[in-house]
Amino acid sequence: MTLRQTIQQILEMLPDIERDRDKWREQNGFSKNEAILIPAKMDSLFEPGPAEQRLQSFLAGLKEEEVRKVQTLMYAGRDGDKDIYGLYDYLRHRFTFKEQVVMCIMEKDPRLQEYLENALELVERLNIDIEDSFERAVHTE
Repeated sequence: MTLRQTIQQILEMLPDIERDRDKWREQNGFSKNEAILIPAKMDSLFEPGPAEQRLQSFLAGLKEEEVRKVQTLMYAGRDGDKDIYGLYDYLRHRFTFKEQVVMCIMEKDPRLQEYLENALELVERLNIDIEDSFERAVHTE
């Protein structure tokens, strides 16, 4: 599977996560924009729903380099960072374990879709092939 296909699969999973949250809100009597401040209810809010568990399992099942590239693109899409290779290198040293990378990506939902879509537009404009290595050494002259 290509990285672009991987990102597409992630994007396809995200609406299910939001539907799970909407269902939880409805079952617990909250509107979509209502703050949830009842401690007993908050505990269940932070339990991952089925769709969120599927996304986490999907990410955990990726090769480490793939999940790191998704994380790099996520941050590039959030911040507009054009130095993909430098960002990849920075994040590789900041998040030393694959599990940390997966959790970092999971924490960006519900904005993950926006970040990844922005990233795909950014790499297109910069003519970066996301299927190639993001290792800086490969791209230095």
